[in-house]
Amino acid sequence: MLYPARTELRRSKYRLLGLVGQGQFGQVFCALHRPTGQLVALKNLEQDRFPTHKFLRELRFLLSLQHPNIVTCRALEHTATGRYLVMDYCEGGTLRGLMVEESRLSLPYAAKLIEDMLAGLDHAHSRGIVHCDIKPENILVQLDPAGWMARISDFGIARLRQDSQIWDGATGSPAYMAPERFYGQYSAASDLYSVGILLFELITGYRPFSGTPAELMSAHLNQPLQLPENLPLIWQPVIAKALQKLPGRRFRSAAEMLEAVRLARVADSPTTQAPPPLFSTVLAPPHCRFEPTRQQPLQRQIHRLATPQANLTQDRSSDRSGGATNTQLWQATASASMMVKGGEWIEMLALDSRHLALFWNCSQNAGTVISLLTRRGQDLGAFILPMQLRQVSLTARPYRLLATDDRTGTVILLDLKPYRIRRLWVEISPQFLLAADWGYILAEASGRMVFLDQTGRPIGQLKAPSQITALALWQNQLWLATWDGGQGMLYGLDLHHLGLDLVF
Repeated sequence: MLYPARTELRRSKYRLLGLVGQGQFGQVFCALHRPTGQLVALKNLEQDRFPTHKFLRELRFLLSLQHPNIVTCRALEHTATGRYLVMDYCEGGTLRGLMVEESRLSLPYAAKLIEDMLAGLDHAHSRGIVHCDIKPENILVQLDPAGWMARISDFGIARLRQDSQIWDGATGSPAYMAPERFYGQYSAASDLYSVGILLFELITGYRPFSGTPAELMSAHLNQPLQLPENLPLIWQPVIAKALQKLPGRRFRSAAEMLEAVRLARVADSPTTQAPPPLFSTVLAPPHCRFEPTRQQPLQRQIHRLATPQANLTQDRSSDRSGGATNTQLWQATASASMMVKGGEWIEMLALDSRHLALFWNCSQNAGTVISLLTRRGQDLGAFILPMQLRQVSLTARPYRLLATDDRTGTVILLDLKPYRIRRLWVEISPQFLLAADWGYILAEASGRMVFLDQTGRPIGQLKAPSQITALALWQNQLWLATWDGGQGMLYGLDLHHLGLDLVF
């Protein structure tokens, strides 16, 4: 299926990799810049919903803002029937994607994202630009070795300070709008109020005010702020000041609020040297009972289980290579070995009938390189991940991979088309990865197991009676081999009987 803009960009210097967003003014695509191989975001601004004067306004704002925490506009692309802003690409998606029901960002990482937003706003405000629509969907995230970096996007309704202070209409997102914004007024303090709502939501998991747009307007204007009892004391004055009803009682600038957030984060940080976990569990997946339908004693330790399903997966991987000859695969492997000098080889996977993906870790912890090759060894370009992967596995979804890195308690869903990276909180450090058409099974050697659906949502957990040495899946039957104290057992578990939230 072609994307709506694919035909008009076919002869462009950008190759579309997929649709990644749908905004109120048009679509956003992940694209590859053919001459350089760099990833970019193409923001399609439809003429009927985003007229020329608004388009020129946003373009002017973006060209005047050059800051690490603001999505940069690189160029303007015209086609026969449309126009596109060429923007920096953020592979982590939006902040909303990190605000899931089952887990919550740990406070140090949530505070770091707030600091990023305030640094970007301080830059924008210093140039007289008020964003006017700070919300999770307009905060993009990029992965970095420590977690994420936040970048502000979508200046479509931004205003200049020197413009009239009364704005026709209350355009924006009512859940995150400052009281004065409902009357068409705005200032830098309006953006800080929105950041205060985000900070409250990241810490507590919910917003201070909710309801219909009319109810939200009344709450922002009149309802006193209620700080929950479980909100850490060090954060209460920061949030209370940011969410004052009157703009003059809030922080005087983004820089002032940034300093207050930094001081609170430092004061609230643990004194241990080990980095805190990225997430904390809010809703733990249900525990499944370990009730095998089959079991057999083992005379020796088993490290690999082969099943017809495994062979089928292997056959499908071979099919994806399009029947490539040994010579062709040798050419691809030879190309890989030449590129991997000075690094640690991880894996080579057949993505489809024409393309291979090669994975290796750079030396000196510089990250993981993913190189794309044709089956004949032609180099198509590379991605560099800001973390070092340890395991990589194909999944049932085309161009989606499941991986692990050095982070305790997380796994990674990596989409190559379009390019997206998600960290999933699983509370274990799995040594075994299994992919099914309904989701994923993760297990660590200690015996702890977690089941995820295709979206990455935890749907169950299980504890094996002893150390796991091998794992396999066949026709909704999970097989695992264990070994403890010179004795082993082969168990078969029927997934239908585990009580997973799935329809098989």
